[in-house]
Amino acid sequence: MIALRLLWREFVSGQLSLLAIALVVSVAAMTTTEVLTDRIDRAMRADAAALLGGDLKLRGPRPIDPDWLAEADVLGVSATETIEFPSVIGSQSNFELTGLKIVTDGYPLKGKLEIADSRAGTGYPASGIPAPGTAWADPQLVSKLDIDVGDTVSVGEIELEITQILVFEPDRGGSFVSLTPRLLMNQADLADSQLIQPGSRVRYITLFADGDLERFETFIEPRLDISQRLRGVVDGRPEVGSALARATTYLSLAGLLTVLLSGAAIAMTANRWASDHIADSALFRTFGLSGLEALFIFTAELTTLAGLASGLGVLLGYGLQIALVDSIAGLLTISLPEPSIKPAILGLLTGFVTLFGFAAPALIMLANVPPIRVLKRDYHVSGLGQFGRYGFALLAIGVLGFLYSDDLLLTGWVVLAVVILVGLVTVMGRLVIRGLGPLERFGPAWRFGIQQLARDPQASGGQLMVFAMTALAIGMVALIRFDLITTWETQVPEDAPNTFALNITDQDQTSFVQTVVTLGGDLAPLYPIVRGRLETVNGIPLVEHLAGTDPPGSVRRELSLTESEVLGRDNQIDRGRFFTKSDGPGLVTVESKLFDELDLELGDVIQYTIGPDRIAAEVIGSRVVQWDSMLPNFFMIFSPGTLEPFESTRLTSMRLPNPSQDTAAISRAFRQVTMLSVDAILNQIRGILDRVSQAVSVVLYFVLVGGILVLAASIQTSLPERRKESAILRSLGGSDRLLSQSQWAEFLTLGVISGCLAAVGTELLGWLVYNRIFNLEWSTKWQIWVLTPVLTGTLVGLVGRWSARQARQMPPAQLLKIADT
Repeated sequence: MIALRLLWREFVSGQLSLLAIALVVSVAAMTTTEVLTDRIDRAMRADAAALLGGDLKLRGPRPIDPDWLAEADVLGVSATETIEFPSVIGSQSNFELTGLKIVTDGYPLKGKLEIADSRAGTGYPASGIPAPGTAWADPQLVSKLDIDVGDTVSVGEIELEITQILVFEPDRGGSFVSLTPRLLMNQADLADSQLIQPGSRVRYITLFADGDLERFETFIEPRLDISQRLRGVVDGRPEVGSALARATTYLSLAGLLTVLLSGAAIAMTANRWASDHIADSALFRTFGLSGLEALFIFTAELTTLAGLASGLGVLLGYGLQIALVDSIAGLLTISLPEPSIKPAILGLLTGFVTLFGFAAPALIMLANVPPIRVLKRDYHVSGLGQFGRYGFALLAIGVLGFLYSDDLLLTGWVVLAVVILVGLVTVMGRLVIRGLGPLERFGPAWRFGIQQLARDPQASGGQLMVFAMTALAIGMVALIRFDLITTWETQVPEDAPNTFALNITDQDQTSFVQTVVTLGGDLAPLYPIVRGRLETVNGIPLVEHLAGTDPPGSVRRELSLTESEVLGRDNQIDRGRFFTKSDGPGLVTVESKLFDELDLELGDVIQYTIGPDRIAAEVIGSRVVQWDSMLPNFFMIFSPGTLEPFESTRLTSMRLPNPSQDTAAISRAFRQVTMLSVDAILNQIRGILDRVSQAVSVVLYFVLVGGILVLAASIQTSLPERRKESAILRSLGGSDRLLSQSQWAEFLTLGVISGCLAAVGTELLGWLVYNRIFNLEWSTKWQIWVLTPVLTGTLVGLVGRWSARQARQMPPAQLLKIADT
């Protein structure tokens, strides 16, 4: 009850205003950012699911267990089954090995099939699947069989009429069956066709969507055997999954920087609150309360405040993001789902974690206030000290950062950058403030302003810390928006390849290139392709090497292997090295993620089976692969000469000016070549890019506004001292102009110093994020070193002068009266 009465008294008197406002602003900022990024992230994943046909995809050599479908139904998860296998399809004049796909009503669960009414027709969304007795053929099959809509094809023991051209199917993968010409037919015709016989190689695929997918995934994963594979949006389409993973990291980083902003908002106000309660704690001790009992009272007060302010901040955050979404509705090219409850929970946690993370040292200090402090107001009260305060603050930032980003590595790098920035501010900031004496020669205003900073280095250092953290948060979000995303955009340019070509023979290589060039296409390098299966690592069977765990899905089947003497521009070595001209056969570099999944080390020897033969190669490096570049990429690249003894075909990608017509022309000229359009995937990646750009732009806008509020709140904490000093100067004849100019000089100097320190922090954090998180090359940005100090100095100067106006506008008598109370 004492805590509640204390809370009410301080609320009525306005003593809690600063801390409460800072807490509400912090929670509102975090909630708004999290709600917006969460909605955009879920919208991107929903769009990406349209390229998988559902949210989850189960693939195996036999039909799904009926009990699994029953469990999916209980959990509200929709399901539809498809069957894929190769078969020879015939027309009146030709035969072609075709990838048959058997579908049922409800397919696909996400996304749309696209069809055309003729070979030259324009694609449009389909409203269903082929009716019994009919089939849809893709442009490759139509071209190779020389048929059109209305013709019939032989499929096993039956004939089916081609009623539509299949322009696009959302879940078409990269397996052999998927890359051959496609025929889509209804499952009702499967039995009559007699295509599936004992021993047939058939792949059964079940798509799942909506409902309680997390529980269903938890149910099904332990029941899968080694032949079955369950994939989601990220790992089901590597090229889109890579873009989604990067987009999620961008949004997480933006949220982490908002955590810094929240911490800066609470830091100064929590210290001011503790200073104001030293006398209260001393009184409690004189009344006979122990230090722990006093601590309990103040903790209960802060807990109640945290609950009320966090709840208000969450409501305000949800309201603000609705207003923000409405204000940028014209910029958004995506329909956002409704807000979820997760940001509200995180918002409430933000209030408690930030408040107690920054106020815990203050609470410990209040528990140590002795009764004599009532009589001797200058009696020193022991606390945790500067390092203890920073330790609690960094712990709070780390915990919140991980909760928001769910990325331990990213959180760790951000906290490391903050630690370094804290060290810089603690050491360099104070040294710089002490060396500002020469600026006093610019006049009395500058003299008073600089003396104000030098008079209380601890208070100046605290403000310097808050301003530098705020500038770092704003600078890094701006860097994400205007440099990091732009760098990503340049990696997926407008002229990125839109078509892949497979099965190009050595004899056709020259004429194929000439045909593409004649059509106006831009061709990537042609890579030799050999199919092989990984068998051993250092002579140990793969399963034993992995200590009994299942091998990654990418090596459970035959892989497309290649060799090259040049590292692709969308590959980057992160361990070891790539091949040199002096290297001979028998070396290999491995894609970085697979390198980790296979528990490889540099120098390991891996063995592949290729047909009846075996080859061994030493691992000399790993590569970070940009899967969304639309260029040919591989898990394994061997040194030149390693695959030379084996028969191979070539693979490449290209940019065709008229993909539909040009693909048909190439298919007619080279019947054995398989053409695969990736336009839909490319458009999906660009859509993810656009949406991340929009989200970060909004976050930047909000962080900027929140930063101004944080600056104003931190300056408000020093108002009592400023009122007293202003009253003394006014009483001694100081003019309003002198006070105004001295405040401008003080805050401008603080802002410039903060900006310089924030530039160092931004440079460091930028280097860490570019090199350690995104595997990009970092180059020093002159804008950071020029704009950060200038803009921070200007912003802090203007906000500080406006926030401290009360100290110079009130009559001296009134100021002195306020200062004495």
